[in-house]
Amino acid sequence: MAKKTINQFSHSDLRLLNIFKVVVENNGVTPAQDVLGKNKATISIALSDLETRFGFSLCQRGRGGFKLTPEGEVIYRAYLALHEGIDNFTNVINSIDETTRGELRIYIDDNFINHQEMLVTHTLQKVSQKFPNINLYLTMGSSQAAKEKLSHDEVDIAVMQRTTPDAGLTYLDLYKEKEYLYASSNHTIFRRSYLDISKTDILQLPTIQSNYSNSVEWSRYNTKATTDDKEATAFLILTDEFTGYLPSFYAKQWLDSGRMKALRPQDFNNHIDYCVVMKTARSNELLIKTWLDCFDDILREKGYVTNFEALR
Repeated sequence: MAKKTINQFSHSDLRLLNIFKVVVENNGVTPAQDVLGKNKATISIALSDLETRFGFSLCQRGRGGFKLTPEGEVIYRAYLALHEGIDNFTNVINSIDETTRGELRIYIDDNFINHQEMLVTHTLQKVSQKFPNINLYLTMGSSQAAKEKLSHDEVDIAVMQRTTPDAGLTYLDLYKEKEYLYASSNHTIFRRSYLDISKTDILQLPTIQSNYSNSVEWSRYNTKATTDDKEATAFLILTDEFTGYLPSFYAKQWLDSGRMKALRPQDFNNHIDYCVVMKTARSNELLIKTWLDCFDDILREKGYVTNFEALR
């Protein structure tokens, strides 16, 4: 059997070596069956495959009993050292929760705390509990500001609504939210019968142009005010003078109290896509991947389909 040059080990090689190790430590193929949960034929084939891979015999097995060849003795000792190294590496990985330190700077879309699922809050809780030595820095604001802070490394990761993609940033989809056009319950439009309110009537009303409503054709509306965030839009709607777009989760508190109503929701609605965003060049950093792993676990527990594995 000609000796071969080994350039690279595979997962299959490690599996065969582990079978070899168990056979050696149990002094033969037959005693190793119960330990490995495999029959003699399977174990023998594995040993033969390993010998073919290396190009020399590892052991004598058969009627004369089990005995390592000199080459087999060298391989066994070398694999013990490798196996110990793998165990040490595994222990380091398993202890990383306790040893990981540093600051994780997170930027969250304004008023996201009102989202009914509160999955960002759950993720913050999990990260804090699992990695107690990480210092969390949290700030909130608009999606446009989030992109600027990410680009300048002022924050590490952002949870925000999707906007026009910027070069150098990676976007991981979360979920979609409906956005509707709202007016306050004291607005003049509600003094008329709901059946009499036409789309043309609504488009003529003084409307707030919200810069976070990316898919709205504002040229169709009678825009009389402009806002950058949802709280400002809600303030103006509650003056009883303007209509404005808000995500359904954010408007829910005023809908439940009867203070706002959606105008022809079947006609005036849009989708808002929320996502996790980070700088592409930093997507493999430990603290960022820590956050993503925790968030991904929670999303999957809730039944969401994510594309986070694209970074793994």
